[in-house]
Order: sequence, then structure tokens, then C-alpha cells
Amino acid sequence: MASDPLTGTYNFLLVFMSFAVACLASYAALDIANRIRGSGGARKAGWIAAAAAALGGGIWSMHFIAMLAFALPVDIGYDVGLTLLSLVIAIGVTGVAFTLISYPGGKVGPARILGAGLIMGAGIASMHYTGMEAMILPARLDYTQGLFILSIVIAIAAATAALWISTRETEWRAQLAACFVMGTAIAGMHYTGMAATCIESAPDLTGFGGVQFHQESLAAIIAVSTIFILVLAMVSAAADSRIGALRQREADLLRDSEARFRNLVLNTGDLILVTDTKGFITYAAPSSPAIVGLTPERLIGSRIIDHVDAAAAGAVTAVLTGFAESESAAGAEPITAIWHGESHGSIIFDVILRDLRDERSVGGIVVTLKDITQREQAFRAMREARDLADRAVEAKTRLIGLLGHELKTPLNAIIGFSELWAADVASGSKQAEHAAIVRDSGQRLDRLINQVLELTSVQSGSVTVQSRRLDVYDLLARRVASAAATAAAADVTLELADTLRGGTVEADDVCLGKILGTLIDNAVKFSSAGDAVSIDAAISGDGTGSVITVSDRGPGLDEETCDQAFEPFFQSGSIYTRSHDGAGLGLAIAKAYADLCGFRLSLSPRPGGGLAASITVPGGGTPCNDQAVVAQAATTGQPFGR
Repeated sequence: MASDPLTGTYNFLLVFMSFAVACLASYAALDIANRIRGSGGARKAGWIAAAAAALGGGIWSMHFIAMLAFALPVDIGYDVGLTLLSLVIAIGVTGVAFTLISYPGGKVGPARILGAGLIMGAGIASMHYTGMEAMILPARLDYTQGLFILSIVIAIAAATAALWISTRETEWRAQLAACFVMGTAIAGMHYTGMAATCIESAPDLTGFGGVQFHQESLAAIIAVSTIFILVLAMVSAAADSRIGALRQREADLLRDSEARFRNLVLNTGDLILVTDTKGFITYAAPSSPAIVGLTPERLIGSRIIDHVDAAAAGAVTAVLTGFAESESAAGAEPITAIWHGESHGSIIFDVILRDLRDERSVGGIVVTLKDITQREQAFRAMREARDLADRAVEAKTRLIGLLGHELKTPLNAIIGFSELWAADVASGSKQAEHAAIVRDSGQRLDRLINQVLELTSVQSGSVTVQSRRLDVYDLLARRVASAAATAAAADVTLELADTLRGGTVEADDVCLGKILGTLIDNAVKFSSAGDAVSIDAAISGDGTGSVITVSDRGPGLDEETCDQAFEPFFQSGSIYTRSHDGAGLGLAIAKAYADLCGFRLSLSPRPGGGLAASITVPGGGTPCNDQAVVAQAATTGQPFGR
């Protein structure tokens, strides 16, 4: 019986769906191929299987959806066994192809890609035509030879292109374009194969078998399932890529950290060792030859206590014993040790021990030896210099005391005989004038010697300080009385604040009296006729003591000169032009007493001229009965004046 050709039609929605599935499968396969290149062992095998499932399964899904898109004027059924066989063929040949280009490693050449592409293309063609044979319908299938061969060529070309692209590092834009080209080639292969198919009705084939499907529903199910699987594969690949990047970053950071610490160990001036709890050295830094003259090979296996002095060996052993007994506080303080070197001589180290047995990368006691030889030598030199300076001060004190005694003995005789001489001659005569000059010169020299001896005595610590509660007003009144005659002769008024009555301080009577006497005498000396010297007291602004201030209206000093005025033999003007006598030792002696007692002595120029000398006596006290004045001083932090 004659047969008539059957003409089929296509559901273009399903055609488009098949093309989309082919493109998505290509993209997923290329994305997973990146994981294959960066993996090894079981992970590589797993990613090869995933790529085969993605590309092979995607191609099969594209093929089956395209088959469902094809409609004939007869009922079509499908042989389940052949249909599943076509799926197995697609996934299997794709897996074989990816395996061929992945093993062994190294650069993949054109021959391997072409061979794998030939196998994969032939397998895809087999998958297509096996799927065609799975169709059960009352018709016979035949193929046009030219288009049949062309479909196989397209399959091989598409497979080869897919494998070649999978071996290349590409950015996402190039990968997107590649998946579009591959999807087009895969779809082109299928529809070329369909164009090669000739379907002729066969009325004698009346039997019908297989499974029938609702085309649109089944195609949708297959498409959605395939897309879900492919998206899941791509998400897995992206997650793996992210995890791999994090691992690589951690590995890079760890490698950089190891390199950094290795360089630090190599370039540090400290010797780093690792020992067990018995003191046997298990690791020595490569820098050991430069530091102690022993190579790591010679140090490893020896005991650290065999290289240091006995005292340090005992201390190190005690720390190691503490570590062995899990005493975490052991080894906190450095141990000073003398290392007995063979070529480098004796080296002084600070030894620090840290228990890092729980650190897997260390697994022992880290011993850091810091070379302090130069520091110890410097300390020794400083101690020797200090001892030398102390001996020099002691020698100076003895010398000045001796000179003072040897000078004062004949000087007392000179002064005594000059007074006798002045008494024996007529008053107003030349001899009387000469005798007065000798007497006055001797007395000035005697005062200078006394001042030098007093300054030396205070600075050497020979003066004993005994503090007690003192009445400020009474102490100042006595000092004012002592200076009254000199002030009256110079026509200078001494003003003692009446508000000082009842005020007290805790200090040594002699020391504080000498300091105040010097300040009052200086104020009178540098005041002009008709001026006044005021003496006041207040609580310091920070509440830490009492401040006694002696102010004058003399020529004063500038800020820089005020800082120099306490130096011995300081003169505020030229020694040839100044109008006041004195060797410049008064303020130096006062400063020495202040330092001895813990007082703070300072000078400051007064606005409008003059000088304010202040002494701060630390500790509690009641320097003033006038609460308004006390409040003013506490607020301003400055002593008040009148």
C-alpha cells in the first residue's frame, strides 16, 4: 500500500523554550568547568560529573522539549526505555569528554580537545537519533543523507567549541556570548536533524504503544525542572567559587604571615629558641650563628641551661618546672643570663620564656634571648660615673671644709689685729682708714667663705631637717626684725600682712627661716629709698600647700634671668657696674635649702616693676585667718600682695 508523507508543525513557544534551555545549560556547564580547572582529586571528579549532568542533561532536555514542540497529524507515543537511554547517552559522552580534557593535568592541546569533541559530538548525535527512534507512531522514519551528515557535523563542531571554551579563562561577558553561540549550535544541530527526517504514513502500522504526553505540560515540567537543576548547579559553583576565593585569601594571608614572621625571625637581633619542659632545645632560629656563634644544628638537642651561668640556669629550670606543672604565671619576668659563647665571648641576655605547647605550630616553650650586653655595659659605665661623681663631691666637700678651716684661721687673726690696729690709731687718720679697709675686706671674705661652706654643707646632705608646726606670722616677724635696721638705713618700709596671724605651716624652722631671711634681705637690698617690701601668704591654687611671697618694687628681673638667678655666683649686672655687693650665693643657698626640705622656690617679675619671690611649703596648713583673702588666692592660684 502506498504511503503518504506526513508534514509536522512546531509550537514556537516550545521551540523558544528549547533554545533557552540549551543556552542556560551551556552557561552552567562553562561556569562549572571553571571549578574543574581549580580542583583536584575527588572534588575534580565531582565537578566533572556536575558539568556532564548540566551540559548533557541540558542538551537532552532541549532535545526532548523540541521533540514535544513537533506536532504531526497522528498520535505520537514514546518508548520509555529508549527515551531514558538517550538521556544516559547524553550525560555519559559529555562526562567522557570532560574527563579527557581534564586528565592528566597541564595544558590541554588541540588534539585532546578535538578528540573529546568528536566523541561528545557523536554521542550527542546518537542521543538525538535514539530519541527519534523512541517515537512510536503509525509512520516510518527515513533521513535525508546530506542533512543527516550535516547534523552530525554540527553536533561535533558544537561539542568541540564547548570543550575548547571550557578550557579557557573567560570573563562573564565572553562566557555569556559563548553560551549563546553554543546554545544556537546545539539547537541548530537538533533542528537540522529534524529537517533531515522524512516521515511517511504507514497504514499497515496500526498498532500503537508507548506513553503519550500532553506536549505543553510535559515540556513545561521538563523545562522548569531542568532550569531549577541548572540554576542550583550554578549557585553551587558560585558558592564554591566564593568559598574557594576565601580559602585562597586565607591561604595567601597565612603564607604572607608565615613569610613575615620568618623574615622577622631571620632579621631580629634576638635569639629565638624552642625547648621542651626539660630544657632540651628543639628549634633554633637561623640567626643563631650571628648572635651566639653556634649553628642551629649544634644548638638543637643541647640543654639551654648548659649555655648560661649557674644563677640563670637555676631560674630557667624553675620556670620550666612551673610550666611542666601547668603554672601559667611562670616565666612572666625576664631572667638576666650570661651566655658563654665559643667565638662571641660572654653575652648578657634578658631571657623570656613563654609556654606555647598548646599552639600546634610551635608545640613547645618559646625562649627569647634579648641581647642587653651594651645596655649592661652602659649601666655599668653610668654606675662607675656616678660613683666617681659621688667621690668627687665628697672630695670637694672635704677640700672646701679643709680650705675653709685653713683660710678662716689666719683670716680671724687678720680681722682681730685690724680691729686692734684701728683702736690704737687716732680716729680719722690715714692709718685708721687703712685699718678699716683691712677689717671690712676680711669680714667680706669671711662672709663669702661662710656662704661657700654653708652651700657645700647643704648640697652634701650634712644638714638634718626636722619639721614641726610653725607659726607663720611669728617666723616672719622675727625675720623682719632682723632686717629692720638695714631697711631703715636704706629708707625702705617692711610691710608684714596682719592677716598672717594664726597661720601655720609644717616645716623646719631653721631652713625656712634662712630662706625667708635671704628673700627679705634681697628685697631690701634692691629696693630704692621710699619703696616698700611686702610679705604675704596664701593657700596655693591647687590646694597642695601654702605660699609665702616677698615682693619688692626694685629693678626686677626678666623671665629668662629669673630662671638663672638660683645658680651659684650669679650676678644680675656686670660685676664692674653693679651698685650692690655680694658674691651671688644667697639665692643659691636658699634654693639648696628649699630642695632639701621639698619646698618650691620661684622668682617672677611683677607688672610695673619689681620682683616677687615665692616659696611654696607643701602639706596642710592655715596660712591666713582672712577667709576672703584665702578664697581669692585659691581661686586665682597666685599669692596676693599689698
